[in-house]
Amino acid sequence: MTMRRNYSSARRATQSVSPAAQKRLKQLYKRWHWGEMPTHVVDTDPDLPEHLIEIGLLMEFHLRPFGAKDSTVLAVREDDIPNSHVGFDADHAHQRIYFQCSPALRESGRDLYEMSEAAAHDLGDIAAELGEGRHATRRGYVRTRVKPLGHLTHLVYFTHKKGDGPSGYIHEMGEEGGVPPVLCVSRDGRFWLAGGSYTCPSPGITN
Repeated sequence: MTMRRNYSSARRATQSVSPAAQKRLKQLYKRWHWGEMPTHVVDTDPDLPEHLIEIGLLMEFHLRPFGAKDSTVLAVREDDIPNSHVGFDADHAHQRIYFQCSPALRESGRDLYEMSEAAAHDLGDIAAELGEGRHATRRGYVRTRVKPLGHLTHLVYFTHKKGDGPSGYIHEMGEEGGVPPVLCVSRDGRFWLAGGSYTCPSPGITN
């Protein structure tokens, strides 16, 4: 099973990508994965940004609901992990993070959406009103209605970085005085981040 993936939007299936753009994306992937080269492209939902670099395969969200002291774990089913991806926008100034959710993960997301008593709002409005940090702005977000679930305290993913081999990584969102993003879900069961102080430079996710 290949765990090293570089992906972009489904538009790539019908639109050509210039050799210069391909080279840039490959180099970004290589730097982020400490020298590992991408092996293939994975298509993503058409409304996601055009150039996404895969961080890894999504394993867990650690969510702290608003007003709660402790976090709960939203785990991706083990056999579904290869179909769930975490990636960052290569064209965004602060490398905004997005998720490509598998059908099973979306089913769980739809259940969370229906159970939530929160009102649905535009994702960009959630970022501006509830979020803090570099991503707390209405600009540049996908136009979708979401319900906020709470703060994402940790993101767990599986990937291949040179020197580490295939490994699971757990990143604390908002570490070292940073601001954790708000985890949101849309009616179709897709997960989104709003706000937060994180960036994704070549060493990995930082705050």
